[in-house]
Amino acid sequence: MIRLPLIAPNPPRLSEHLDALRRVEASGVFSNNGPEVRAFEAGVTAGTPTW
Repeated sequence: MIRLPLIAPNPPRLSEHLDALRRVEASGVFSNNGPEVRAFEAGVTAGTPTW
């Protein structure tokens, strides 16, 4: 059987992103335009993505 990524996604494990999850929890912002997405956008705009 051919596995199609749109049908069987392979998301990253949350346990691999504990630092980011802790930052989100500490900020108290769990929606768009929070500090995490603003930092990501600033990094992409500056040419130094943070992912």
